[in-house]
Amino acid sequence: MTTKKQLLMAALLGLLLTGCGGAGSSSPTAPPADPPADPPADPPADDPPADDPPADDPPDNAGTASLDADPMFEFKTAWEMDIVVDIASTSDAGYLSICPDFTAGPTGFEVDFESCIVRAPLTDATFNTTIEVSNEIESLLGTYYFYDAAVDPLIQQFNLTNGQEELVWN
Repeated sequence: MTTKKQLLMAALLGLLLTGCGGAGSSSPTAPPADPPADPPADPPADDPPADDPPADDPPDNAGTASLDADPMFEFKTAWEMDIVVDIASTSDAGYLSICPDFTAGPTGFEVDFESCIVRAPLTDATFNTTIEVSNEIESLLGTYYFYDAAVDPLIQQFNLTNGQEELVWN
């Protein structure tokens, strides 16, 4: 590249970079805001406002101090559950998925496989593990896809009860 072209490129690059901002604003600064007005004076102490509740009734927003919980109540948001898979109808290898996010459609289930809490390749359709299930999960969908694509997958919906200790698929 010739010296003239280098100088021209440097000048254009300099103009481009200074035209991209960062040098501040050319407008004058705004005048300072007016000071805030004095707050209204508090009402006299002997004249309570008409909408205040009587002193002997606690306000609705008293917080959690007034709540009473049964001593046997556990504030757990999840529980452990054993998963036992022993699909008696097959011993063929496949891929197991157990997922909480699915919807039943007219042609079957639509599953969000990104939500699966169990994903495992199985060689003989047996599997055991323990998982943690959160309280808001009401059902799980188990899918077992065979490595042989000619064989239809096995699909099973499991309805859960809070605190259920075991899920068995056989």
